[in-house]
Amino acid sequence: MKKKYFRGVGLNDAKLGYNPSYIWRSFWSVIDLVKDGILWRVGDGRKISVWHDRWLSCPSSYKVQCPQTTLPLDAKVNLLIDVQTGCWKKDFIFDSFNTMDAKQICKLPLSRWGVEDRIKDLVGTWGKDKIEANMESKCARCCEDVFVEALDVWAKDESPVRKWSNTEIGFTELRAIMFLKLSIEEVELMACTMRKLWLRRNLCLFEDQFDEPKKSLKNTKLAWAEFKEANLIEQRGLGTRAMRREDAKWEKPEVGRVKANWDAAVDATNRRVGIAVVVRDDQGEVLACLCSAVENQEGACQA
Repeated sequence: MKKKYFRGVGLNDAKLGYNPSYIWRSFWSVIDLVKDGILWRVGDGRKISVWHDRWLSCPSSYKVQCPQTTLPLDAKVNLLIDVQTGCWKKDFIFDSFNTMDAKQICKLPLSRWGVEDRIKDLVGTWGKDKIEANMESKCARCCEDVFVEALDVWAKDESPVRKWSNTEIGFTELRAIMFLKLSIEEVELMACTMRKLWLRRNLCLFEDQFDEPKKSLKNTKLAWAEFKEANLIEQRGLGTRAMRREDAKWEKPEVGRVKANWDAAVDATNRRVGIAVVVRDDQGEVLACLCSAVENQEGACQA
């Protein structure tokens, strides 16, 4: 996910991006909440904002408390570190911050090997508990909406399970019951309906689009019919191709004669025709061959 949505930058600089996945959109919806719960461990200081990020050890806010001074608003913590010695610039820090903040900064340990900054969990009254509580609240509302919408779809007359109980069971048990009570076609329709319900939920949550239950089931049946037709066409095509390959098996000519086989392919878009010819004797040895492309042709016959 990092490689696709925030490669080369930190989480603070991540963008929603173009045509993102539903997983990334779900995470993005609470990313501000996650950012508020991040506490940085100082490494080389290149990723941490002096004024905006949580990186100090004081449990009240974990941020610098004094007003902005001579340091710019977008200043990074690396400006406070002596690169050659790997230590804090104590004189500069005490001149730029109040005494309390300066002491908090200088107490933080630094690596002499210039390791990168990294994120560690925020402890205290904020942290994981608040994030998990918000996530659980969102998930509970989302699951409740999905459950109600699913009941509307399954209750339609066209549904093969409209008279079934809505008791919650595991998927393995549900699958066994489906194969026991339903035909293969009804099981396939159920699978397509489940997929449609999940897509419907995502459209409602992320795109603000809502499909009526009747319309949703109708679209599911159309998709199911197209799926079956596509599989049937593919099976027929495979059988036809296999039969053609069998029919086109090379047979040697009579003794003392030669045989020429040819084929052509047409690229109608670019008006090109490719032609190939192979001449063999009665032992199957190739006597001559030709492979050529002809431009500005409407078809193989014209070429």
